[in-house]
Amino acid sequence: MSQIPQLLSTAVDLHKAGRLTEAEQGYRRILAQDPRQPDALHLLGLIAHQQGRHEAAVETIGRAVALNPNVALFHSNLALAQRELGRLADALASCRSAVRLEPGLATAHYNLGCILSEQLENDEAVRCFQRTLQILPTHVNARKCLGDVLVDQGRLDEATDQYRQALALDPHCAAAHFGLGNISVKRGRPEEAVVHYHQAVSCKPDYAEAFDNLGNALAATYQFGEAVNAYRRALQCNPALPDAHNNLGAAL
Repeated sequence: MSQIPQLLSTAVDLHKAGRLTEAEQGYRRILAQDPRQPDALHLLGLIAHQQGRHEAAVETIGRAVALNPNVALFHSNLALAQRELGRLADALASCRSAVRLEPGLATAHYNLGCILSEQLENDEAVRCFQRTLQILPTHVNARKCLGDVLVDQGRLDEATDQYRQALALDPHCAAAHFGLGNISVKRGRPEEAVVHYHQAVSCKPDYAEAFDNLGNALAATYQFGEAVNAYRRALQCNPALPDAHNNLGAAL
């Protein structure tokens, strides 16, 4: 009897536990026995994506897709790697294939929404994030991303609701605190924005953009010394953030 099902189960358990090196070894043992095993190829490619080796991910997951083009998750994860490489047209096509093959796959709708929002196709992106949440209401990132697109559309009350729902699911979602801070700025409430940005950097201490925006909100309330400190923290987190350099100079 083939050992592949047991080897695959063991490798998947290691993968889920974050033991990527051991999981990769398991997938490679499977492929040594059967180089055309699509699940092992897909998951080996997914590890490459998780490790930032996106070219390898596209090549390996692409082989899995070629062997079994009817698995929606293969297309959805291929899109993740293609997106990281800036191949947005390819990523868009992969996501659409995933949605077509499995309309109930929440991650496929979410990935599609992310790509569409990057291309400023906001109306369709909203529908994708909403569909994600119909399938999986606890998808925190979909709520946060839906909030971002709604802000771009000027629908601030709806965006606020999505950020707050994201925080109800995960109080440490720094991006949702950041989004609420941005809405406060748009509404001319810098003092309120300061509170939200402080919460964002408390949840994510290396959040350069949040420190930069915190500095802007502090400067808007004439707290220039604290603004300078915030800009310097932003540049500690990301020395290549041009807005923080410019804002620090203005505050000084």
